[in-house]
Amino acid sequence: RKIEKHFNSFKLLSIGIMQSKIFEEDKSTFLPHQPYILFFLVLFSVINTVSWYNLSVQNDQALIISSGRQTWVNTPNLSIVARVYHTAGPELYNDFILSYNLFWPKDRWRNSDIVLVFDNESPRDHYMANLIGQLEPFPKIKFEDPPPKNTLCSDWRSEGYSRQQYSNFYNDNYTQSEYIGMVDSDAMFISVVTPEDLFINGKPRILGYNGCCRLWAYTIADIIGHPPVLESMLVITFPIIIKRAHFSDMRKHITNQMNATNFEEAFGKICTRYPQQYSQFSIMTNYLWYYKREEYSWHIRDNTYIPGTNNEKIHPSMKWGKLSYAPEVLEKNVPIVGLMKHYDKNYGLDPVSIFYFSDYVCVSSEWKAGDCRHYYHKDIDESAKLNTLMAKRAATGHLQERNLSHVDVLKTDEDRPWETSEKNWTEVNNIHNNNILNR
Repeated sequence: RKIEKHFNSFKLLSIGIMQSKIFEEDKSTFLPHQPYILFFLVLFSVINTVSWYNLSVQNDQALIISSGRQTWVNTPNLSIVARVYHTAGPELYNDFILSYNLFWPKDRWRNSDIVLVFDNESPRDHYMANLIGQLEPFPKIKFEDPPPKNTLCSDWRSEGYSRQQYSNFYNDNYTQSEYIGMVDSDAMFISVVTPEDLFINGKPRILGYNGCCRLWAYTIADIIGHPPVLESMLVITFPIIIKRAHFSDMRKHITNQMNATNFEEAFGKICTRYPQQYSQFSIMTNYLWYYKREEYSWHIRDNTYIPGTNNEKIHPSMKWGKLSYAPEVLEKNVPIVGLMKHYDKNYGLDPVSIFYFSDYVCVSSEWKAGDCRHYYHKDIDESAKLNTLMAKRAATGHLQERNLSHVDVLKTDEDRPWETSEKNWTEVNNIHNNNILNR
C-alpha cells in the first residue's frame, strides 16, 4: 500500500512537472513530441519512490515519531505559509513537503496546517497547485492576484522574485490562524518539531545573526526608521513565525516611513530604490524588534568577527562585524536549535537528502527505526545534532563508507555550532531532545 501511494504521488507530480514546463494552449501537442521526457521522469519517480518508501518505513517504525496519536491540547494555532509558483514544484515537494511529512506532528498538532500561495493569473500555477493539493499532507491552496503596476521591479533576479517578497507581507490574507510561520519553498525540516521548540514560554521564537550584509543594513534602517539589530535571511531561521495581527501594523508603518499613500507604492519604492539590497524577512523581524519586542522570544547569534582583522575563513558578508553593540541586543545571544535548513547545492533533488533525512529519523527514534541499527551511531548522531545549531550542513559520519565525502562544507568560522560560554551546543540540543521526549 505504501509503495502504491508513493508511486502514485511521484507519478502525478512528474506528469504535472512535465506539463507545467512544456505545455502550451494546444495541449494536443504535449505528449507525442516529448516521449523522452516522460521516460526520464517516470524513471526518476520510480527511483525516488523506492528511496522514500524505505524512509517512510523508518518513519512509521520510529518510536518517538509514531508513539501516541492523541491530539495535543493548548497548542498554538499556526499556519506554515509558503509563497510558490509552478516551476518550484520539484523543490517544494522533494524538500519542503516530504520533510514536513517526516518531521511535523500533523496527527497531533491538529490546529496547525500548510498554506501554499500561487499566482492567480498563471494557468501553470493552477495546474501545479491542483496536483500538489492532492498529495499528503493536502495543503490549503490559495491564489493571489498580481499587484498594481509599478509595485514590482526586475532589478533583482526577476519580477517574480520581487513578487514573492512583496507577497509575504500579505500572508495574513490567506489564513485566519493566530500565528503564521513563513518558509521558502526550498526549505526543509531536519528534525522532529514540537510546539516547545517554536514557542518559548508561549512566545514565537525569532532567530537571526547580529551581523551580515552592510548594504542590506542601510536599506532596513531607511525602511524601518531604526538601525537594524539582526539579519534573519539565514539557513536555519525558518519558519519565521509572526502573529497574524502584526502584518497590517507592519504594512502601515512601512507605508508611512516610505512617504507612500499605500503599501504597494511603498514596496515599489523599496524595490527600485534598493535593487538587490533588501530582504523581506529581515525587514519584518527588525520591525518586530522595535515595535513588538515583548511578544516574541529573541535568539540573536553574536558575530564575533572584529572588522579589519585578517581572517580568510570568515564569510565576506560577516566582515562588517556586529550590527549592534547595544546591551539589550547582546543579551539575546541565546542559542536555540534550528529545525529547518535552506536549500543548498548539495541537497534538494540530490540523493544525499535521503541520507540527510534518514540520519534524523534514526536519531529521533533512538536508532530503533528501520535499518538504523546498521548505521554508525556515534558519528551520525553527533553530526545530525550539530546540524541543528549551524548555518551550513555538517558532514555526516563515515563519509567514505556512505559515499558522502563531497558534502563536508565546514569551511568558514560561522559554520561552527552556536554555543556560548554559559551553554555548549550539546546542552542546547538536549533541550530539543527533551521537548520531543516530553511530547
